[in-house]
Amino acid sequence: MSNKETYSNIALSEMYLKNPKEAKTPENLIHLRKARNMEIYREQVRKILGKKQKTNNAIAINSQTSQSSTFGIPNITNTYNITDKELLEQIEVLKSQLLNAGIKPISEMVSYQDAKEYLKNAIKAASESDSHENIKEVERWDEFIKNHPKYVEEEKEKEEAWKNDNFLKNIEALEIQQKIIPKNIYSGASVDILMEKGLKKELAVRLMRNRVLWLVHMDPNQIALTHLADLRFKYSFAGLDIIEMRALYACMPEKFEHDDTGEKMQWLSGIREKLSDLINQEKNNTLISRLKRNQAYLDKKEPIKLKKINLNAQNNEKNKTKLSFMEELALKRKIID
Repeated sequence: MSNKETYSNIALSEMYLKNPKEAKTPENLIHLRKARNMEIYREQVRKILGKKQKTNNAIAINSQTSQSSTFGIPNITNTYNITDKELLEQIEVLKSQLLNAGIKPISEMVSYQDAKEYLKNAIKAASESDSHENIKEVERWDEFIKNHPKYVEEEKEKEEAWKNDNFLKNIEALEIQQKIIPKNIYSGASVDILMEKGLKKELAVRLMRNRVLWLVHMDPNQIALTHLADLRFKYSFAGLDIIEMRALYACMPEKFEHDDTGEKMQWLSGIREKLSDLINQEKNNTLISRLKRNQAYLDKKEPIKLKKINLNAQNNEKNKTKLSFMEELALKRKIID
């Protein structure tokens, strides 16, 4: 095996960058192209850091590893000294890992605010001409922003603000549903049993068809252990009104157990998105009545029964006392005869 084959990809790339003529095979040309791209990337990093030439200044990175206090293990702080070259190599390794995972890494070195401005301009251009280039430009900057740490931080702040704004209404809705739905509904329920407990037939049928409504009486820790299949099918939340949705969201756990794939949290995110949509419709006065409150919960008043008036019978009564012209003429002839 030659010495070239024992080098890392980065070392090979740098070697061909110094001696481009040795890059004769397609594989070598790929290493050369990577090296040139890496050099451009390094130059961008230098500009961002305000450096005009290569430096080997050590960068101190503090990484704090938190251990569970339950076991009485103190926090451990480690300090590493990494040179610029090592840092850039580490970035290149991470980019390669992303590529191998099927994810295209973002190499643009721009500020978060500039990226938002670029996205705004790209959207404007795409609205004027939906060419492939314009659409790709929108996707590129949208991907950049959504992967930026500041975006993640902003989204967390928005989520916390939304939770605070809707907390009281959600809790109020939960209390309403808990009063309506029997607490021991899990101990055996049917339409007949629920009707015996005082529920209207229409409401009893709704509760039996939408078992997700029962969760208002389940402990959040127990909900966190619920199987994914049950969440998706047994506890489907399609067609719930805004009060039911608020109550459902209010009784949810902060996180789910045995959720390595994150699919349970996706189910919870679906509830959050559906509820948010209903709230926005309510604010815009576009929420339809059945989603404001389902008819099954409403008290139906007996319709006012109007007394039927037989107009023909009244006319007959009048006709009994008043003779027609022919009847009067016949009566007169009878008297004369």
